[in-house]
Amino acid sequence: TIADVANYAYIAHAPEGDVPLDSYPNVRAWLGRIAALPGFVPMQATAVGLAA
Repeated sequence: TIADVANYAYIAHAPEGDVPLDSYPNVRAWLGRIAALPGFVPMQATAVGLAA
């Protein structure tokens, strides 16, 4: 849905802003389902996050 597209970028990169997703298995599963969609192109991850 459009809600999935709109929220994916924020949620997928939450750990870069010190918001761990370890306690949210359903959210991590949802991220995996989005990544498995045909045509999915991942965003570049950064190790530095907000510290940059």
